[in-house]
Amino acid sequence: EPGFAVLVVLDGGGMLRWDGGELPLTRGSTVVTPYGAGALELSGTLRVIRCAPPNAVPDSTTAETAETAE
Repeated sequence: EPGFAVLVVLDGGGMLRWDGGELPLTRGSTVVTPYGAGALELSGTLRVIRCAPPNAVPDSTTAETAETAE
């Protein structure tokens, strides 16, 4: 799924590919992927953690609270 994320390679090696580029990955590699990169493809023998921000769409209660807190 496309989106901002941080990838951390825990073990193994391989490639990260996106439309227009590729990057070799090895154990210890850390990559920030911008939303604009679109869909990403991992290949090889990798164990990876993908860290992504939580859904940032506030519900109506959060929006009201933020407005009254000002």
